[in-house]
Amino acid sequence: MCQITSDNLEEDPSLPTPLIIYYTSPVTTPDSNMDIENGKDTNSYSPAAQLKELTDEYVLINQVVLRKNSNFKERLTQTATKLRKTKIEMTELYKQIES
Repeated sequence: MCQITSDNLEEDPSLPTPLIIYYTSPVTTPDSNMDIENGKDTNSYSPAAQLKELTDEYVLINQVVLRKNSNFKERLTQTATKLRKTKIEMTELYKQIES
């Protein structure tokens, strides 16, 4: 994992936003299928998907730290809206093809 310093946090206009800063180690949580009856931890861990606000400027999504910008949430909402519209359009197209 790279060290975060002021040098590598400077904005690069050629990069898309949000900017990927660095990868963290996988976040794991204990698997719920532990062998409780025999009092043993089976040591099986699974990745935990999560969104965590690190600071006002950074956010952790799954295992990637992203730099937020002023329209971070707006861009996520727009992407979700586009995906929903595409799904509706594809469903309508499929219905037209079937009939």
